[in-house]
Amino acid sequence: PRKRFYRDPTGTSPSLGVIRSGHLLFVSGVGGWYPSRGGQPGDIRKQTADALDLMKALLEGAGASMADLLQVQVALVDSDRNWEPMNEVYTTKVPEPRPVRSYFGCTGFGTPGQLVQIDAIAYAE
Repeated sequence: PRKRFYRDPTGTSPSLGVIRSGHLLFVSGVGGWYPSRGGQPGDIRKQTADALDLMKALLEGAGASMADLLQVQVALVDSDRNWEPMNEVYTTKVPEPRPVRSYFGCTGFGTPGQLVQIDAIAYAE
């Protein structure tokens, strides 16, 4: 199928975007904190909320919503400590029925201070 790229409508990062192929949307890894957005890295709750808000903007820019998520993958720094607070925020931002989800722990990302990165696959008409 043909591919179409949707750029980040917020201007946060040139690496953020969505590729649409047919009815599937592939959302790039969305970090929890970007220096270009200002402020301090913050805690995992704030980073999770920011990442999911950016994901929402990306999906809406491509004609979908958080309700259209099919699969989500979460990468966490210090997952033993950050899983529960990340999950508390996740459940308030991702509507039921929630997508299938996997997660893994990691030691860090290219942006120092980032604690979480979330990527996803969604469906769009």
